[in-house]
Formats: sequence, C-alpha cells, structure tokens
Amino acid sequence: MFDFIGSGIDGLYKILWLIIILYLVVSGGIGYLLRLISKPLKVDFTDRIIKNLDSDFLDLQLLRLYHGINVLNKKDARLVSKAINKGILSEKSFRFLSFAPPIGKFKHGKAEIALYVAFILLFFASILIVCNSVKTYKYDYASFNTGNERALISEIYVYDPESNEYLNAKQCRELTTATNKKILISACGNLLTKDPAEKRELMTAIENNNSSFIAAMILIVLLFIITSFLTLGYVIYFDTNNKFIDFKNNEERRFE
Repeated sequence: MFDFIGSGIDGLYKILWLIIILYLVVSGGIGYLLRLISKPLKVDFTDRIIKNLDSDFLDLQLLRLYHGINVLNKKDARLVSKAINKGILSEKSFRFLSFAPPIGKFKHGKAEIALYVAFILLFFASILIVCNSVKTYKYDYASFNTGNERALISEIYVYDPESNEYLNAKQCRELTTATNKKILISACGNLLTKDPAEKRELMTAIENNNSSFIAAMILIVLLFIITSFLTLGYVIYFDTNNKFIDFKNNEERRFE
C-alpha cells in the first residue's frame, strides 16, 4: 500500500499552530485584533476610568507593534525612551524583541536561561523529527509498503532504499521471485501495470507525496527560522532586560 510524509508530521503542525494561538492569547494579540474590529463599530467603554485604562493598554500595544518595545506600563515606556536617549539601550535591539516578554520585571538568572535553552532544544528536536520523516522519501516518488519492507516508485523507476538500487521497466520485467525481494516485485507490478485505475492510483500517490514533501520542507525552514530567531532574540532580550533593570533601579534610587 502507498503512504506519504504527511502522516508523520501532522502532529508537529498542530503543535506549531497551538503555540501560535497560545502566544496570541497570552501576549494580548487577540485583544488588539478585537479592538481593531470594535473601534470602527464604535463599541467602547462607558466608564471614563476604564476607557483611559484601555487607551493606555492600546498605547503600549502600539509601542510594541511599531517599535518592538514591550513594557508593563507607561512609566517603563518613558524610562526606555530615556535609556535609549542616553545610549544605554539600543533602538536596533528592539527589532528582535516584538515577540519577547516585557522587559523590566526581573533579571534573568540561571533558572530562566536553562528553561529557555530547553525550549530552544525542543524546537531543534522538532526539526530533527521532520528531517527524519523526510529522509526516507523522494520527490516525484510514491512510497510503497508491504509489511516491514519498503520501496519507492516513480513513473519510470522503482527504487530500493536498502540496496540504493534503481530499476527501470526492462529490469523490472526480468525480476524473478526466486532471486528478488517480494517488495520489489510488487512495486514493479505497480510500475508495469496497464490498468488505468492502478496507474491513476500511482499518480495520485506521487502527487500526495510531492505535496507532503514540499510542506515538510517549508516546515523545516519555518522551524529553523523560528529557532534562530528565538536564539538570537533571547540573547538580545537577556542583555536588554538586565541593562534596563539596572537603569530603572538607578533612576528610582535617584528620586528616593
């Protein structure tokens, strides 16, 4: 029977979408999207204090959206502006921090670093899982299994992964049950068949495999980009957050 890559990576797609949805919920992204929808409809708070609080939240979300500066309150936002003007923080650093947690809460120590490293290793493991799923497949081939044996079939070749051997139609006709594996004989039967329905089944299996192969490649690239971004982003976040907390503490001591 035929199979394809998709059966091995569907779970990773679900996990990736779950992470994205959870991030949107936790970061307030859902609230921002709802606000964009509700404003033109003139759906707003009636209480003045709550309305002002909502405006403050919107200002902080826009600051994060436009400049990557994620802080807990307007006071911290003004302190970030002051630190940038004094050259303590770099405006360029915030380009990588749009998806990072708010700065200024607490300094990150060994425990936080270990947790983040474990999170990054999880993404690397996901990349390896997808790569491992893809390596036994080929583009423009269908995967054919009988029991524990496996072969790949294209429009013109049968490929034996175990011996790394390619068989064309002529070689397939010369196979005998006495000297060749049953999987190759069965696969060659699919290659040589004149039955239109069986040929259509083979072409459909090849097309499904190609679609899944491309999707797997995209997923690998996407996971690699996310992992690289997370690694670089955390290095910048760790440095920026700790510098900002030192600056914030110094500013607070000045006004005590």
